Amino acid sequence: MGRISVLDPEVSGRIAAGEVIERPASVVKELCENALDAGSHRVVVEIWDGGLQRIRVTDDGEGMDAEDAAVCLLRHATSKLRRVEDLIGIETLGFRGEALPSIAAVARLELRTRRADQDGGTLVSSAGGSPPVLSPAGGPPGTVVDVSDLFFNLPARRQALQGPSRSSAGAAIFEVVSAEALARPDVAFTFCQDGREILATPGSGDLRATAAALWGAEVAATLLPVDASASGWRFTGLIAPPTSCRGNRSWQYLAVEGRPVRPTAIQGVVEAAYRGLLMVHRYPVYAVDLSGPDGEYDVNVHPSKREVRLRNEGAVRALVHRAVTATLRTAELVPDLPVQHDGPAVGWRGASEDRSLFDTVREEPIVWERTDPAPLAPTPRIPQLEPLGQIRQSFLVARGEDGLYVIDQHAAHERVFFERLQAEPSAVRERLVTPALVELSLTQWAIWQKAAEAIKASGYTVEEFGSHTLLVRAVPSGFSGPLTEVLDRWEVGGQEDPVRRAHRALAACKAAVKAGQALTPEDCVALLADLSLCTDPFTCPHGRPTFLRLGTAELERHFGRH
Repeated sequence: MGRISVLDPEVSGRIAAGEVIERPASVVKELCENALDAGSHRVVVEIWDGGLQRIRVTDDGEGMDAEDAAVCLLRHATSKLRRVEDLIGIETLGFRGEALPSIAAVARLELRTRRADQDGGTLVSSAGGSPPVLSPAGGPPGTVVDVSDLFFNLPARRQALQGPSRSSAGAAIFEVVSAEALARPDVAFTFCQDGREILATPGSGDLRATAAALWGAEVAATLLPVDASASGWRFTGLIAPPTSCRGNRSWQYLAVEGRPVRPTAIQGVVEAAYRGLLMVHRYPVYAVDLSGPDGEYDVNVHPSKREVRLRNEGAVRALVHRAVTATLRTAELVPDLPVQHDGPAVGWRGASEDRSLFDTVREEPIVWERTDPAPLAPTPRIPQLEPLGQIRQSFLVARGEDGLYVIDQHAAHERVFFERLQAEPSAVRERLVTPALVELSLTQWAIWQKAAEAIKASGYTVEEFGSHTLLVRAVPSGFSGPLTEVLDRWEVGGQEDPVRRAHRALAACKAAVKAGQALTPEDCVALLADLSLCTDPFTCPHGRPTFLRLGTAELERHFGRH
């Protein structure tokens, strides 16, 4: 890192917003990113009382000599910028001198630092923006920043963070450290709260190992690697299979060139790629990174650097959608049946008590209509299954080469019907009694220009009627929403008509065999064969799993044969 100096007014004026210290998490974020910019391999974050009482961040970076330490608390002092042009191609996470004086202005700050090539270090202290006081000090190479009594000179701000907000402040700091750790798996992060270690990442450079430290080894083992490139951009990281997804978006992490940012730029397209694989109110889990050519993104659009502006956002979103979709389409997404290992291994009730569970006799047999269609998937994504029976006339039990399978007959048949409907080349149209004029915004008109042919093929009869206006003469059968909604969601949905998909999912649900209907052995064989032809056999169109597996290894372990 270069020497620290006070910026020229022309440059400092461009970053006058500086670092915004709104809460303890803001302090931790700035200090962690300073540590990373200093080349640290290990960063330790310690907090007391939600960060209000004390925050200490220790790193093993290159540290500062006495000369740099003397100016590091001055306003607009930095080692990262010299000219206005440096703002455009900045490769660091922040402006080191900018964060420190902002923190010192609202707290009591002590900074102890030493370079590895020097015998002694320097201690710098300041309180509430007072002039810094320097003195010689010892210590290992690197920097320790100790912040205490945050907002002591701003009583209203400090009062607002008291009480219940303290626990949420600690959670917000944990979130900051988690984001930094996932963005930089090559750095070991440790987080301690009130003297107790909460998180420790290995710093091995293995993103999966970092995810295991955060989310647990069980979830980390299921994560799927994603790696794709286009238009000079590269999208890499780990995404979770549907079985490891969550009931909220708290486990979604995006970094751009190693800089943690809010995932809003890709959130919609990632969720669109999971459409049909997740139930309602379930959300993808991912830790991913985008890297692209210099000048294609701007990191100076938000005071806290939590957002990045992408120059060609459409191309990036298309890359992300293709990458996530391809990963999910090629992954083995069979969900395993959870087994409780506590207590006795198995409780056998005897066949006479529950013979009806596998009863396949019924008065009115279902006629299973099959036309032996060509496979929708190039190769089967599930093993060949041999049906053994039916439980409660709702679930099939089948044997596979890798264990025992339990299949939801309605969800499985719903998936089969849905994919057959999706493969139909045309849709049924309903002609409007009075054609509808639809005026489009500039953005919607641009989407229409790209999507016109595909939208017409999905069941619309539409003509262009003047500037930015469409004349709609017919809509898909059962249509219940405006064409503008289709256009608004088109790009986010991976160029799939959401109205058409919803109607076909509903049609498949109505046509599929229901729970409570008995199936003959021949019906079971036909259903499992049809399911094996599906492109996405693992869930119904609404995201419910079609089957669960109890693997051979799990059976052996459960019965003490391992």
